[in-house]
Amino acid sequence: MLLQRSVVLQQQRETAAARLNTLMGRDAESPLPPAANVKKDALPSFTSLAPVAETNDPMLQKEQSMVERNKVAITMARKEYVPDLSVGYMYQQRSGMPDMHGMQFQVNLPVFYKTKQREAVEQAKIELSASEQNRASRKLELAYELKQMHAMAANADKMLDLYDKAIIPQAELALQSAQSSYSVGTADFLTVVTNFSTIHGYQIDYYRQLADYETALARIEALTGDLNQVGKEAK
Repeated sequence: MLLQRSVVLQQQRETAAARLNTLMGRDAESPLPPAANVKKDALPSFTSLAPVAETNDPMLQKEQSMVERNKVAITMARKEYVPDLSVGYMYQQRSGMPDMHGMQFQVNLPVFYKTKQREAVEQAKIELSASEQNRASRKLELAYELKQMHAMAANADKMLDLYDKAIIPQAELALQSAQSSYSVGTADFLTVVTNFSTIHGYQIDYYRQLADYETALARIEALTGDLNQVGKEAK
């Protein structure tokens, strides 16, 4: 069972190494340095994440820009209701004849305001309403994604604490007890091996939870832009 688990974990490690090399633009078979000990980062409070995410999220900023653009479009469309007056001056030199001077006056009246200017304003209002709804939708989606990742990290954090303070220490005590019992002949060897295998299983589960925790933090950082802007809570 241990050998089988070792083969599976080795395959997962090789796949992860190939993926890392690909992300760094290197050959999939390129050697990687030994894995460093991972120091668990602190988890920011959820209430501190939303303002930073709303400030830095590119999609939300795009929707906000569309709202501002459509507000300007409404203002410009309403100006079409106002008559447009233009004045021009013309001067022309003519050979053997007096120079020519001229004035030009032009007035554009919105006589078709019911079918042109009014429709333009209504269209601009509809586009503004749509952009505001898109902005609100993105804000809700962003809050959901943050909540999902924060809950994932918080759950993994609790499991890490449980493995570190309760499950693994108790499994180690069980192994020590089984070894002592085996040495005096009150327990069989299978009991010792089973407890040994159990500890390894719990240790693997611990690092899987740690990977889930750091993955969730990385996704939170992708949504907020920079976790250094967020006040962190020490867990």
